[in-house]
Amino acid sequence: MDLGTRLGSRLAGYRIERMLGRGGMGVVYLAEQERLHRPVALKVITPELADDSRFRRRFLRESEIAASIDHPHVIPVYDAGESDGVLYLAMRYVEGTDLASILRGSDGIPPAGSAPLISHIAAALDCAHSRGLIHRDVKPGNVLVSHSGDDDQSTDHVYLSDFGLGTSATSLRTVTSTGQVLGSIEYLAPEVISGEPASAAADQYALACLAYQCLTGQVPYPRENGMAVLWAHVHEPVPRVSALRPDLDPAFDDVIARGMAKAPEDRYDSCGAFARAFVDAAQPPAVVHAPSRPRRSSRLLLLAGLAAAAIAVAVVIATRSGSSTPSAVHSPAPPRVHVAAQSVAALDPATMSTIADIHVGGMPAQLASGAGKLWIADSRRRAVLSLDPASGHTHTISTRFPPTALTFGGGRVWALLGGVRKIALISPNRRVHVAHVPLCCQGTGAIAADKAHVWAAIEDTTVRVAIRSGRADGFAHDTGSIGLVAVPPAGAAGRTVLWDSDGHATVWRRTSGLKVTATKTVANGGADGRAGALTFYRGHIWVVATALNQVWRFAPRQGGGGNRVIQGIDAPTAIAAGAGYVWVASASRGTVTRIDPDTLAVRMVRLSGHLGGIAVAGGRVWVAVQPTDAAKGMSQQPAYSNDGQIIGGGNVERGDAFGWAPDGTRLVYARGGHLWMARADGIARRQLTSGPEADSAPAWSPNGAWIAFVRSGTSGSQIWTVRSDGSDAHPVTPGLGEDLGPAWSPDGATIAYSHALSGEAPRLWVVHDTGTVGVGAHPEASHLAGPPAWSPDGTELAYWSTYQGSGVYLLRLHQSVPAMVVNIPGSESQQAADTRIAWSPDGRTLIVVADGRAWAVYADGSGLSPLPALDGATSVAYRPATP
Repeated sequence: MDLGTRLGSRLAGYRIERMLGRGGMGVVYLAEQERLHRPVALKVITPELADDSRFRRRFLRESEIAASIDHPHVIPVYDAGESDGVLYLAMRYVEGTDLASILRGSDGIPPAGSAPLISHIAAALDCAHSRGLIHRDVKPGNVLVSHSGDDDQSTDHVYLSDFGLGTSATSLRTVTSTGQVLGSIEYLAPEVISGEPASAAADQYALACLAYQCLTGQVPYPRENGMAVLWAHVHEPVPRVSALRPDLDPAFDDVIARGMAKAPEDRYDSCGAFARAFVDAAQPPAVVHAPSRPRRSSRLLLLAGLAAAAIAVAVVIATRSGSSTPSAVHSPAPPRVHVAAQSVAALDPATMSTIADIHVGGMPAQLASGAGKLWIADSRRRAVLSLDPASGHTHTISTRFPPTALTFGGGRVWALLGGVRKIALISPNRRVHVAHVPLCCQGTGAIAADKAHVWAAIEDTTVRVAIRSGRADGFAHDTGSIGLVAVPPAGAAGRTVLWDSDGHATVWRRTSGLKVTATKTVANGGADGRAGALTFYRGHIWVVATALNQVWRFAPRQGGGGNRVIQGIDAPTAIAAGAGYVWVASASRGTVTRIDPDTLAVRMVRLSGHLGGIAVAGGRVWVAVQPTDAAKGMSQQPAYSNDGQIIGGGNVERGDAFGWAPDGTRLVYARGGHLWMARADGIARRQLTSGPEADSAPAWSPNGAWIAFVRSGTSGSQIWTVRSDGSDAHPVTPGLGEDLGPAWSPDGATIAYSHALSGEAPRLWVVHDTGTVGVGAHPEASHLAGPPAWSPDGTELAYWSTYQGSGVYLLRLHQSVPAMVVNIPGSESQQAADTRIAWSPDGRTLIVVADGRAWAVYADGSGLSPLPALDGATSVAYRPATP
């Protein structure tokens, strides 16, 4: 089918308008996608290739992979398929030119312009390689440069195209059955010419050839015929840049020589590593003027400012948020932008300078990237925000409940609503569908996704949901409440492998069927670390260990072996990867650390504020910035009891201590020695218990079936439980001494409380709700002066103690030594009756009521701030989200 002679004809819903170009693999047309009325670049494959059954199968398979690549420097693939025997590929139409046209007739591009260009292409290739896709035809003609305006001060953006015609990492052939080579001979790696399988190293070789051409204006082996070119690639030495450009730094010779090494194993570990070496050789940035050529010099000089192009776009964003514009677009370093709370800040990956700060309000927490957007979880506004990295525009999408974890997969955004055990699906048109998932309990949890499945985990359950049906098709009882990451298969074959951290020291490996196949535990000097968030990058799992000030690296396909420990990262809490590096945020320290995945070298920059999540989007590193003051960072306002009045949450009721039902529709409180229950609006009150006095804060079980409380008698006090209808009241502790402050674990299996015999300091105990001792006493967790409080994910217990200074202590389960979170200024020994602690539902902050004063503090001990509105309170509790 020759569409070139039938312009205006239609193919698979596309109307052909005009020819854009012709190559060895086919013809590219400007076409209109009639259903969406948008222009596309439609590539129609030549019949000789389309008739090759192997090429046809591979083309359709690899085009699907290419369409899944979401990267700012990759031309998006909209569609690929076959119609009436014609293979086609529909891509975004980019107005501009290709690099081949820019280089034609020139003496090259100065290093200041070549360096960012090579970096962008390398980042696009590494993204494809992480998906198991090899480009196979990296050349200037497949590098598109879009120009945003008509003058020399507008910006360029670089795209790498034709991924749909690349070859899989698992492909065994580099030619078709007809013998046609699927690449451009000027950039072919020696091993490909010799018939070996193409690999990421072959793409790096082609990129090094392209880099040589950018610097010199000519290909590495200019020869009279194709056979001579192929011979040179295999047998002749790598040409030296300095032979043609003696004015350039000789370091370029070494970089190009390694990138074009004859043996793949002698090249850099990745395209990104090659690009970083190239950028280093280009430093410091020297002003090198291109030769004067009619109607070309301004274009080449503009390309010399490609490094400033990203800065100029960032300036647009910064200006929207009140920042000033730099005096010149070609400034060698971006201006530092002030970082404010309730914002997301953008960092330049190369310089780590803050180039934008966009105020989003609310409480920005977890971040994710996908579909060309940055996605922001805002627990305060119960919403997810989408942010365009280029323009800074945001859209707020209500999720009805606070999102506690966020991910992107299958072309959609997925938010875990851990407080109500639901998942919110956000479609590309920003429509929201909320579905219940069978998780064990409420909590912050974690979520991950790939193209086919979403995994959600809270406390000791992990659920797998099929994206196509929206239904849970896998379930496992284990741990996984802190971090999840879905590791893609090595190539086109295979299944995604799920990894998660259990919040202590173990990283678990599972198959896609959620069966545990291997475990990995890391300790430091005998002390267990606390595994946290995870990411996958460059074939490794990267895990933060907050307590050990470390980041761990594992090789998942070696069963978790080959681990490395990166030291000296202060209290890491969040992790992401992209733009050539691994990025770590420290919430309490306000720092972002960059890790080179090849050398493991680290570089740190400090921001202001308390940091949340971190992600890479639009070629920039984004981090959520929260108020340093924990009181300003609270995502929900607590209810409290003051002078016998319960205030907040929509009710006014008499009572000294109270607890909310898990669904937030009722509360139970102690009054007059008995337990009472009322609706959230304070009406429909009824008495639950009678007989001996009931006092202390009542605690509702997570499933809403039971209430734990303290009942006092002549021989002491005991922890009792009673059904929420008032029946089956019975003790669960023996009553030998003082038992105070019951707190139900989020999984409903155990009750933590303060226990003391006569003349002894109270200690922390944990008992099963049946009355049998579970964990028992914690000898180091002593001198309690109030009821303990479980973290929402069930991994930690917070309590007030006077053991080594009066303040809030935190005990991590499976660890024996508690740590003080914060010392409250001016507070000394407190009594159990007037000290209360409440965790925020998102697990980020603690509310402390002590000696008639109230304080807010982040769970990591930072951001201590008073709450004057709650002064005089005797009890405090967050009301759960109501369905």
